[in-house]
Amino acid sequence: MPIVRFFTGVTPEMAERLIRHAPPDYTVTTHPSNLPDEEKMPLVSNADFVIIFGGGLSESVLRVAKKLKLIQLVSAGFEHINIDLCKELGIQVANNGGANAIDVAEHTIALILGFYRHMVEQDHNVRTNRYRTLNNGLITYTIHDKKVGVIGMGNIGRRVTKLLNAFGATVQYTDAYPSSPEVERDLSITRVDLPTLLKTSDIVTLHVPYSKNTHHLLGPNELALIKSKALLVNTCRGGVIDQKAL
Repeated sequence: MPIVRFFTGVTPEMAERLIRHAPPDYTVTTHPSNLPDEEKMPLVSNADFVIIFGGGLSESVLRVAKKLKLIQLVSAGFEHINIDLCKELGIQVANNGGANAIDVAEHTIALILGFYRHMVEQDHNVRTNRYRTLNNGLITYTIHDKKVGVIGMGNIGRRVTKLLNAFGATVQYTDAYPSSPEVERDLSITRVDLPTLLKTSDIVTLHVPYSKNTHHLLGPNELALIKSKALLVNTCRGGVIDQKAL
């Protein structure tokens, strides 16, 4: 009977709901993702499969996983797993890329609208009977007619672009891997280099994986190129932006 260890940060109730979908001939147990290594080691040592929903496994834990065939990440990012070590140990690693693309894309639009329409401040004003404090017509904006720069045209970037098109925005993008001419035509997008995108966009939105190539992708030099009144939205990993420079 295969043994599956599920390390997760969700509540025990939610974890229980998730493992109900396991095949009846699998033994699945759930454990907090922040367990110390000395507690993870005995759990992983006899596991056939590991599912991780938040966090990762250290080198010391991976080296005791003699039976482990697969680490399944319930996320798109690999940054918390030593891929080279897993390859050395013969452990396959799979991610869950694209599973949350709709949610992240919609949340990106929600953040843009939240800033542009001052939703939090307006809500606070209504609740404190200051109805017209911010509602003067001079400090709210529309996505319509804005030039939006999408950094990363993967699953999420493409979905964000479709939503932006519906709002009437003009979208340009940068990506290490160009989209096909057919995708560029269907999405009405133009590929530009990063400096051009940063200098000419009213909204800049980030949708890249976190890796050594994207660490501090936006550093002091790049951030200095962005328009003073532009909006910068990051719904990928925080390390893509140099926080101190920001």
